[in-house]
Amino acid sequence: MEVADERRDTLLLVNLMIRAILTCLISSVLTYSLIWISQKGFLPKDKKSQKPFFGGLAIYISFWLNYYMAWPYFDTRQWGLLIASTVVLLTGLLDDCLTLSPVLKSIGIIIACHLIYRVDHIVFTSAILDTFPSWMSGPLAYVFTLIWIYFLTNAFNLIDGIDGLSSSVSITSLVSMIMVTLSFSLTIQVDFVLMLLLLLSAILGFWIFNWPPAKIILGDTGSLFIGFMYAAMTVRNLKHASLYTLVLPVLIYAVPLFDTIYAIIRRFLNGQPITLGDRDHIHHRLLRRGGTQGQINFLMIIMTMMFSVLAFALQAYPQYKVSIFSVIIMILLSMALWTYFLGKDNRS
Repeated sequence: MEVADERRDTLLLVNLMIRAILTCLISSVLTYSLIWISQKGFLPKDKKSQKPFFGGLAIYISFWLNYYMAWPYFDTRQWGLLIASTVVLLTGLLDDCLTLSPVLKSIGIIIACHLIYRVDHIVFTSAILDTFPSWMSGPLAYVFTLIWIYFLTNAFNLIDGIDGLSSSVSITSLVSMIMVTLSFSLTIQVDFVLMLLLLLSAILGFWIFNWPPAKIILGDTGSLFIGFMYAAMTVRNLKHASLYTLVLPVLIYAVPLFDTIYAIIRRFLNGQPITLGDRDHIHHRLLRRGGTQGQINFLMIIMTMMFSVLAFALQAYPQYKVSIFSVIIMILLSMALWTYFLGKDNRS
């Protein structure tokens, strides 16, 4: 019996690795094709960078194509996530081509959130909500689901400001999420791990051409899709989670979340609309301080790895969670001060 189980696990691992390699290769081929088509003048380029901005299409196609090949029997859950992610992709595509207003972009994301809530039944059902009366828990679960997915989707979109940053941070975050899931989940959901692995592989295939100096960029098409998929998958995997468990995806995604929260607070204190885009994010400030795009990428990767190690430590050493949380709070406060002084007297 044990031999049969080991053989089954080995075959599953081999199959997952083959799918991952195939996804990466298809993504690379599609990305290269988009670059070539754009150079021939058949696809528009980003007005600021003069680079093709359809990188998200390569990630989307390679991910869903290989997911279907590995898991062909789609049920309501898979169809719901496919349709919702397509809505997000089209929202990003329209924004890249036509420059949508923040309101219209938000409407597209909220529609996608509602779709996966109604069709896929992806819902924030943390054990925390059990403390509320039954007539409140349902509406609160719906609201928290929309807030979680909307905020995480936009957080990833906002750090897509220089070559390679969004893809580098997402790769690091996904690797960390896979490691934490495989190491500490009592019951591993193969479907969840497969999605994480294929999304990671699809981004890797694109990242080869996105590292500075980039030949192609994600655009909102790609950044919104990746952020949405990460947010939706974490909600699906964290049903009935405790507050302690919910910290894990937040920590792993801490860099874009911190940048987004800091930007919202900064704009609010300055009397600016919080939806107003600007060039005062952390990576912009580092650029003005003389950092190169490659250096900033490495710094953000290291910061993401640091928070991922803390997330891993929370799971591995729960008896020290108070000490670990204290370290996390000190790091976040230090980051807030560092970000403030980065921008002081250094705005263009």
